[in-house]
Amino acid sequence: MYASLAPCIDRYGLVAVGATDAHDRPAVVCEKWSIETQTRVLAKARIGLFVQPEGPWESRKSGYKLLEYVANGVIPVAEDNMAAREILGEDYEFLVPSGAWADALDRACSLSDSEARECLAALTDHTERFSYSETVHRWVDFVEDGKPQKLRANTMRLL
Repeated sequence: MYASLAPCIDRYGLVAVGATDAHDRPAVVCEKWSIETQTRVLAKARIGLFVQPEGPWESRKSGYKLLEYVANGVIPVAEDNMAAREILGEDYEFLVPSGAWADALDRACSLSDSEARECLAALTDHTERFSYSETVHRWVDFVEDGKPQKLRANTMRLL
């Protein structure tokens, strides 16, 4: 995947957080993952490239990472999968079909400042349904209805 992105990486640079096998290209900076490193890099980033292999853990992690990017004002360029479509929307322009990473990344990096702000505003509106303020009332209702106790009792019966 990195080989197909070489022209974009050389033009824009890449900070790979947590990726130890990223590459030895001069424009690639690999940093060991820590919450401090991630926070620092996200604060400076404009584009978030998230590449994950297929699998149940990876698709859920990618969903979380996409929300994390949007919450930090970072435009995600994401593998076109079910989680990404649900979170970013069916028509999101930076969903990457297999093998088209370079084109999507180049288009995202080429956005003007005003286009980037518009993209993030639309993403923020679209992802609001996943926010704490939108979901907390569901958990409060769940707890007040006594469902955790019922769930615990039903789980114990199954064991």
